[in-house]
Amino acid sequence: MIAGDQVVHAPFAAGRAAFVDPADIAAVAAACLTQDGHNHRIYELTGPDPRSPADQVAILSEVLDRDLH
Repeated sequence: MIAGDQVVHAPFAAGRAAFVDPADIAAVAAACLTQDGHNHRIYELTGPDPRSPADQVAILSEVLDRDLH
């Protein structure tokens, strides 16, 4: 969440996560439920780049054209 002082408060500042679009998760779930061959299979869904909260803030800052920190 972005506070009034343009500070982004995020847990786990040192962690990294590769985000996945919910639409992609839904597409995979639909395929698994409607197509043969997925019984007892495990799929690891992950995004293309693991990003830290600092990386995310830098992207938001650029997209919003605001000085966030």
